Amino acid sequence: MKRRLTLVLFIFLAGCASAPHDETGKLSDGRATAPLAEAHGGFASALSVSQASAPAAPVIETPTQSSLNGRFPLLAGTGAPGATVQVMQSSQINRVVVSTVVGANGRWAASSALELAPGSFSMAGRQVLDGKTSGWGLTRVFTVVDAPTAPVIENPLQGSLNGRYPLISGTGIPGATVQVMQSSHVNNVLVSVPVDAQGQWTGRSALELSPGPFSMAGRQVLDGKTSHWGLTRAFTVVADQPVFKVVEAPAGELNVSTLGANATVQVRYPTLAARDTVGVRLTGVALRDAPIQTVSTIGVLTFSLPKAWITENLNRTVTLTYTYKVGGAGSLITSSPLSIRVVGAAQGQAVFKVVEAPAGQLNADTLGANATVQVSYPTLAARDTVGVRLAGVTLRDAPIQTVSTVGILSFNLPKAWITENLNRNVNLTYTYKVGGAGSLITSSPLAVGIVGATAPTDGQRVANELNAQYSDTSSSCTGNKAAFFCNGVLVRVVDASPEFRAWNPSPGAVALGGVSFSYMRADLGMSRLQEGRNHGLILKSAHAFTENGGYPLQVLCSFAYDAGSGKRYTNGCGDSPQFPQTSRPCAAQGIATVAAWRAHLQAYPPTNENRYLHQCGFGIDQPSFALSLSARDNPGAEHVRWRQNEVVIKTWPQNTATLPIKAFFYLDGSNGNAGLEQAKFIQRDFYKVTGRSVPVIRVAPNMPAARLFSYRNEDQGI
Repeated sequence: MKRRLTLVLFIFLAGCASAPHDETGKLSDGRATAPLAEAHGGFASALSVSQASAPAAPVIETPTQSSLNGRFPLLAGTGAPGATVQVMQSSQINRVVVSTVVGANGRWAASSALELAPGSFSMAGRQVLDGKTSGWGLTRVFTVVDAPTAPVIENPLQGSLNGRYPLISGTGIPGATVQVMQSSHVNNVLVSVPVDAQGQWTGRSALELSPGPFSMAGRQVLDGKTSHWGLTRAFTVVADQPVFKVVEAPAGELNVSTLGANATVQVRYPTLAARDTVGVRLTGVALRDAPIQTVSTIGVLTFSLPKAWITENLNRTVTLTYTYKVGGAGSLITSSPLSIRVVGAAQGQAVFKVVEAPAGQLNADTLGANATVQVSYPTLAARDTVGVRLAGVTLRDAPIQTVSTVGILSFNLPKAWITENLNRNVNLTYTYKVGGAGSLITSSPLAVGIVGATAPTDGQRVANELNAQYSDTSSSCTGNKAAFFCNGVLVRVVDASPEFRAWNPSPGAVALGGVSFSYMRADLGMSRLQEGRNHGLILKSAHAFTENGGYPLQVLCSFAYDAGSGKRYTNGCGDSPQFPQTSRPCAAQGIATVAAWRAHLQAYPPTNENRYLHQCGFGIDQPSFALSLSARDNPGAEHVRWRQNEVVIKTWPQNTATLPIKAFFYLDGSNGNAGLEQAKFIQRDFYKVTGRSVPVIRVAPNMPAARLFSYRNEDQGI
């Protein structure tokens, strides 16, 4: 009994030896207690008997011991679910760094409520649950550095719905590395990406997020210094199931007879996120691509495929795929294919014939001015664009028609296109684009034999071909090449003299690196050549430059009107000395329409030659060359000396025997056969030097297009 009394007294005296604390953690004299016992890493005050059932101290996981952190560090760790965690500065217990509630998963996180001064910093935490306060946990010591500002998270949007691998993006300091982590699990790094030179950063979550509410925060590291954590971004993760189907074809069969204006394709994939770009492709008789969509809201995307895309595949199986780019950038990801069978009744009957050749033979002797080709196909519909091609000694394309009324279309092929193929078989095909867009669909060929009187002489054949080229006003050639590849006539006026070879580049052209030509065609209003000269040479169409070993001439540029190329830079295609900035190529000045070109030209009136020296030139790709032709919308209003157009061809070597010359010509105008003798002289000289016989062709500017070029035996010099 005596021993027991002594033990109780010892315990009582030991309790009296501790400094008394009030509920706020202050000494009885009002001084703040030091929460750390430096030697033990914990608070010095012992738990009383009444605290025996209090929760255990919380654990601080972040910042890690001895780490570097910004002035507003993110604190995170574990505790009792529902408890309130308080983290305080070790030497000043009244300085609350964080006070936050532990989540149901036993984790807590919050950014410092205080801006910490640079230098060493220590802190400890406790938690309160059901009115009972734990002891202080282990001290956490780290260093505060003067850090950059926190990055900004722009996507996902606050409160938005996102997939399990969301795209995360925002702004930061160029050159910094941004880290985005789960708020309650700061070791769960979602992205770690550099900030680009424009201050932007983006990355796809490296972690698959669980469906439900989710929050995260970001920081950035620059020059070894780490920012404080930015604002928390909270959103909801949704568990999407993949979707890829045609709504009107639940069993894989699509009936055009019952289909409305469109077939509906639905798409969703597991990683779908805001800013992804998604498209759908149908592969059948042609490739059809639905317009690209940019994801703004997570869910099922809907694409509409026009009925015409479906009906053109009647009684066929088509394949659908969807493609996407993460965040609209990077590699294109393609889905597995979805096969759909297209069934139903045909809409119309197929028609493809030459009216004047019911038995497959076309007689050039009895043919009028044109041959008539009729076309219709089962899926023909308004806004389809349809063309007809004749493949014979050269390719001939009839002008494209846009369907306005469903029925049989008629195309006129000039007689010159027929006669140039006399006693040959030609193939006709028609092509069309559904609604005037997408891939070009080509029919099966229709073979037609051209018959008639004795085939023309070589000179007559050349004249027929030139008339056909001159009459053909198509804006493009096979392979979407510029018109000069297959139509129009490239001519150059030259002088006839025994002192030089007329077909050689002049000394000025050699120095320049370019040779000037004009391009004649029925729709260009050209009845006069440079300086009114009346003889010269004609080249083959560009597609035939290298025929039979011909020299590969290179077309460099074109001008709507004479541009004085001989005094321009860059082989005659660049700027003129008088206007070094405004006479540069049109593309370099952003001039890409006839209206823009016309406004540029009109800086000077037609009476001032600066109008033409100031004009800009066009490239030789199909759109640019076509624009140079369309720009000649009113040639009669231009100065007569500058009215012809100009095409520059790269200089070829002197005495090139394989130059692709088709003919020599002279103009038969108001002054009679002026130029004929010069053309005959050049013909004889060319034959003497190269051994090649090239005809002299008469050009009569006032004749109809189909008879502008003619061959006469009496005009020949050999």
